[in-house]
Amino acid sequence: EQAEYLFVEALDGLASRLVGPCDIFIGMSGMSTRTATAVRRKYGAQIWIERGSCHIMTQKETLARLSDTMRGTRQVSDRAVQRELADYELADTIVVPSRHVARSFTERGTPPEKLFRNPYGVDLGMFPATDKPTTETATVLFVGTWSLRKGCDLLWKAYQAAQSWRLVHVGSVGDAPLPSSPFFSHREPVPQWQLAQQFKEADVFVLASREEGLSLVQMQALACGLPIVCTDCTGGEDLREELDDKRWITVVPAENITMLREAIGQALTLSRSQFGTRDILGARREVFSWKAYGERYAAELEMRLRNRRAAIASA
Repeated sequence: EQAEYLFVEALDGLASRLVGPCDIFIGMSGMSTRTATAVRRKYGAQIWIERGSCHIMTQKETLARLSDTMRGTRQVSDRAVQRELADYELADTIVVPSRHVARSFTERGTPPEKLFRNPYGVDLGMFPATDKPTTETATVLFVGTWSLRKGCDLLWKAYQAAQSWRLVHVGSVGDAPLPSSPFFSHREPVPQWQLAQQFKEADVFVLASREEGLSLVQMQALACGLPIVCTDCTGGEDLREELDDKRWITVVPAENITMLREAIGQALTLSRSQFGTRDILGARREVFSWKAYGERYAAELEMRLRNRRAAIASA
């Protein structure tokens, strides 16, 4: 933690001395305080801060609750809180990826007009629609760190209550113990370009996270044709609103094991209705691309620049 803090301080200090003239400065939350202060003082620039997760105090409270359950869960330091809060205060605009992240800010007093919500994109060429698997046993897939933050204990309890499918995990192991069961398989992390094969072999993708910004792996699984079950802490509701057929994404309250289990069962039934190539996105596919993400960002930048210049001209 000390090394990370010193690195961030050094990077921010160096950037604050080297940054050139700009109308808008975009910085990462918790890493940009000195640089943002410098560009505002030198150039009168607008400050945009990118925050990929919930408000730092919401995140801190969530992880603190988890540490009561399992020691070893990484906590949010007081230094990180101070830097994050300073960046939020400096920002003219805070860029967030999902509705639930935006809510974590407005619930703590941030004006809604200070937020710009722009869901992330995915490399669609790397994650094509896949054919339905031919295995008899239904397979539920989770990709990511096996941890309490990702709700892996909840996912396993949902399996134990159902016992009608097998669970496959792809990724590293964090602060939650791996189950010991013939119906559970753990696979080590694979490169991004190999993930499509993992999706191809599964029927449903599940993300039971307690705290998340907008998980990219949900979009990757969706692009490969898998129905998604996720909690309201994953950004899944933002993805669902873009689908023509909303059935392919089910959002349940975080930590509700009963609803999670029932949703997985319904998603497995839905997956059995798929035949041939599983193309869930259809004509909406490009909406989930990085190109679309960039176009939304560019349009917002242009609009706010025009508003800024109009305000200066009328002053």
